[in-house]
Amino acid sequence: MSLFQDTLNSFLKIKSITDGFVQQAVTASPFLDIMKKGKAFVTKMGGDYVKVGLEYALNTSFAAWDGEGAITLPTKGQYLSEFVTEGRYKWGYHVAQDLITYKQYMEQEKAEDSIESFAKSRLSNMADAIGRSMETNLFTAYNGSTYTAFGIPDIVRATNPANYATYGLGDIDIGDMPLWKSDIDIYTSAQTLARQMFHMINSLAYNYGTPDLIVTTQDVFEIFADEAYQKAGYLVRDEIPLKLGFQTGGSFNAIPVVYSDKCTSGYMYFLNTKYLKLVVHPEANFKSTGWQQVATNNLDLLALTTLTYNLVCSNRAAQGALTGIS
Repeated sequence: MSLFQDTLNSFLKIKSITDGFVQQAVTASPFLDIMKKGKAFVTKMGGDYVKVGLEYALNTSFAAWDGEGAITLPTKGQYLSEFVTEGRYKWGYHVAQDLITYKQYMEQEKAEDSIESFAKSRLSNMADAIGRSMETNLFTAYNGSTYTAFGIPDIVRATNPANYATYGLGDIDIGDMPLWKSDIDIYTSAQTLARQMFHMINSLAYNYGTPDLIVTTQDVFEIFADEAYQKAGYLVRDEIPLKLGFQTGGSFNAIPVVYSDKCTSGYMYFLNTKYLKLVVHPEANFKSTGWQQVATNNLDLLALTTLTYNLVCSNRAAQGALTGIS
């Protein structure tokens, strides 16, 4: 057992293997990969918080002036202070576990090369499992216990996060800063889904830039496909989502339209990753205990890996959603 356990743990300490493990976990889901590459204006990460500079298309950045005397500026706290405000996000934590039973490791030959193959396979499985779990977190709202990182449902809404309402997303209360909310439209069957998607894209693009990813559920995606495709269209592989790593999907105005079984039912999210980013802690992320014996009377081996990260946003108003789609 000593050789088995030592060999397993040695792989966790090899930098190239560890880096590959982290990379595999993040790229296991195209959604995670895109969010990790997001360009939100992160000003500080470390310690207890991630901080991001807020970015707005201010509609009163000019003030009338007759060319003489003092210039009348917007009231302090109304626009100028919003422009320089930073959002503050606490780190979220998630613990992944991997259990190797006594029977499993006893079945391995007592040869180092066999154990190494087993270790590599085990690390690969762990990375994939962590990636799937992180995708679930990405589409699940913060609740302070099971989910301690913000998800897309917390960001793309017209109110403060349901389970963090006292402080607001990024410790910013919408009541204090009305621009700090997303653009939400309610679906109506009186119009086609495509027409309402077009309206949402136009509204966001005019003020903050065109969304670069549309995410929904499989049911809603197929409603979109029924409207957008003729029979021949179903037979064509759309290269736009495929180039991003998605196995299936479509496009609308050259924007990838993809789905996740983790996405909020009845929702279609219009995301602008210029203002989003999945930020991992620079020093305290993917920390593993290594495989250790569970207890003196339990010979199974358990490894815990702690993830420290959060999904941050520097402009909620650049994000949108259609809700109630059926």
